Amino acid sequence: MLTSEVENFPGYPAGRSGPDMMSDLTTQAKRFGAEFWQTDCTDIDTSCRPFRVFTENCTVVAKSVIVATGAESTWLNAIDEEKYKGSSLST
Repeated sequence: MLTSEVENFPGYPAGRSGPDMMSDLTTQAKRFGAEFWQTDCTDIDTSCRPFRVFTENCTVVAKSVIVATGAESTWLNAIDEEKYKGSSLST
């Protein structure tokens, strides 16, 4: 979501911004019935099917699960780094 330009993803020959690409992928997945939950997971049981995903509020039973742990960029704290983030400087 924080990537200014994704240039190496199949199907986007001219590149695409990170937020726009995530919107495209979400729209496509929803068209096929995917449900999106943005919540903290406390545990996942993959020892048998269907899988069980535990949150603070409930247990979800699912045939498949996508675990998206995210990513965090590591910055160097170089001179003018803040000035160029999101334009000519990327991680």
